Order: sequence, then structure tokens, then C-alpha cells
Amino acid sequence: RKVARRPHILDLHEGYEVWWADRLSQRKRGKIRKAIRDGVVVEHGNSPEFVRRYYDLYLRWTANRAARRRLPLMLANWLAARREPLWKFDATAQKLGDDLSIYIASYQGQDAAGAVFLGAGRGAVYWRGASDTRIALPCNDLLHSEMIRQACLSGCTRYHMGE
Repeated sequence: RKVARRPHILDLHEGYEVWWADRLSQRKRGKIRKAIRDGVVVEHGNSPEFVRRYYDLYLRWTANRAARRRLPLMLANWLAARREPLWKFDATAQKLGDDLSIYIASYQGQDAAGAVFLGAGRGAVYWRGASDTRIALPCNDLLHSEMIRQACLSGCTRYHMGE
């Protein structure tokens, strides 16, 4: 069976301000502003600490998903580590250096969402993301906004959001 694949690529030729004002819906802008108003803080880096924080979010996301699907936690964690092993993120961060940045949104000192951003040349990619779904704030929207801002500041004209 064939499955159609559609990449979602933002055109950033006109810059962040045009994307924010003209391309992003008023509802999304409101969600992002709410997250900021509520005290969500965004940090980014590519150190082993950021890799570990992202991976901890990934494992929390896995546990939340396993609970919703009534899967045993041990099985879910085993599958998660097999699909996305920690060493892969460590090695990628080391190899890519400044071309990789891990964005972490935290709320009241607790990491709520994380995303892996790859940017080089004229293109940027949202590579992976995970969030703690128990924190009911639009942290992922804020992370994307910050990664798109960084892409524009770096001279990227395309932002690949996945398929």
C-alpha cells in the first residue's frame, strides 16, 4: 500500500517578522504569547546536559503514551531506547557541533518540551521533539517559534517541519 508523503516546509525568505505577522494564525500567536506570559522559559544548546534533558523528556513522553495505550512501561521504554537510542543524540550533537541545537521549554523549573533543531546553510530542520503532556501549556508552539526565529537569524530561507 502506498502512503503519500508531504513535507511541511516554511518559506522564510521574507524573515521572521513576516512569518509571525502574516503566515502564523492569530490563534497560534495568542498561544505563544500565553506561554510566555505564564512563565515558560526557552533555553538552547548542544552540550551533553541538553542532550540528556531532551532524552529525559523523550522517555517521559514515552511513559505518558504507554499509559494512554495501556502498554507495559518496561516494554515501552525498551522500544523507545531501541528506536531512538541516547548514543545517537550524543553522537549527532558532537559531530554537528553548532549546526545542532536542542531547545528546551521549561515551566516552573521543570522541563516541559524539547526539540532538536538542525541548521546549516540556507536550510533548517525540526528533527525530533518530545514533551511532557501533563504540562498543559503550548510549549511546542513556543519552541517552533524560537527555532524559526533562530533559522531566520542564521540566514536560513527554508524550515522543514517534518512530514
